[in-house]
Amino acid sequence: MIQKTKYFTLPQPIVNEEKANPLTKDLYLTEIGEITVEKGTIWGSDTELENHLLAYCTKGDGILLVSGEQVPVTRDQFFIIPQGSSFKFYSEMGAPSQFLAVLFNGGKSFLMGKELRMT
Repeated sequence: MIQKTKYFTLPQPIVNEEKANPLTKDLYLTEIGEITVEKGTIWGSDTELENHLLAYCTKGDGILLVSGEQVPVTRDQFFIIPQGSSFKFYSEMGAPSQFLAVLFNGGKSFLMGKELRMT
């Protein structure tokens, strides 16, 4: 089970304003929140993401599957899933995992995704 706590989707008029504003159009937020992935469950997207996703693991660990590649993820690591991609995160069987998640977009968002794909 996936639980979204303190999770906010920015209203579309605000996102539209961010897209048009010269100060924010290059990099803006669309959603932000905390995600809990219960032990032994899967968090992911079967469809392509409309925005880029940055997820920072604050608790637990598991395996990220993106672009056919399996990558271990543990506490204090982050990953970025590029717009147009899908992913799956498999939480370890022993404990739940928690993430701070941000969906973002903008003219320069591809640069951020390119530079910070995995750490």
